[in-house]
Amino acid sequence: MKEDKALVILGSGGHCKVIIDCIVSSGLGKILFLADYDPKKQGSELFGFGIESEDEIFRRCEPESVDLVLGIGATGNLQKRKIIFEKFKTKGYSFRTIAHKNSLFSSYSDIREGGQIFAGAIVQAGAKIGENVILNTSARIDHDCRIDSHCHISPGAILCGNVFVGENTHIGAGTVIREGIRIGSNCIVGAGSVVVKDVPDGSLCYGNPAVPVGKI
Repeated sequence: MKEDKALVILGSGGHCKVIIDCIVSSGLGKILFLADYDPKKQGSELFGFGIESEDEIFRRCEPESVDLVLGIGATGNLQKRKIIFEKFKTKGYSFRTIAHKNSLFSSYSDIREGGQIFAGAIVQAGAKIGENVILNTSARIDHDCRIDSHCHISPGAILCGNVFVGENTHIGAGTVIREGIRIGSNCIVGAGSVVVKDVPDGSLCYGNPAVPVGKI
């Protein structure tokens, strides 16, 4: 997924560190700078890359000259990630889809704009991954799964075949979701859960088997 445009990464925290490593180690492009909303970080560096303000993007980078990468982590931030993604899209900017060199994804899968596939993640044939989705380290997405936009599939999560995950949903680390299960939009599935029944929109659930324990 290497392209010619230079890259600007939004954010400078822990998730951004993994993004930088993915881009550099996999040869996915040149990073111009990082843009962070925290004034205390602006003017400093992360892994040798300068940290600027968001305004610097608009000052230095026309939409057609760069691709953006959303380097803000998903824990507690899915709605924030969605807002930032949509804000820059309305201004004409594009987001790069990045895949670590040690990830695997079928040529018969569909991964949309801004997708992030980290080391060890696998996407099987027929899977459809929406915009701005994070497939974190060693996540497994089996055949014909559908993951809507702005979701986070945490490290080590396993989605068996034909699983549906609605928009803006967080699947916790090490979760296993049985084949054919439907997870609604705006949900949180806690780490280590085993999901054997459908989960309604807006649910917080966890456990083995996972059960809803509240609303988001």
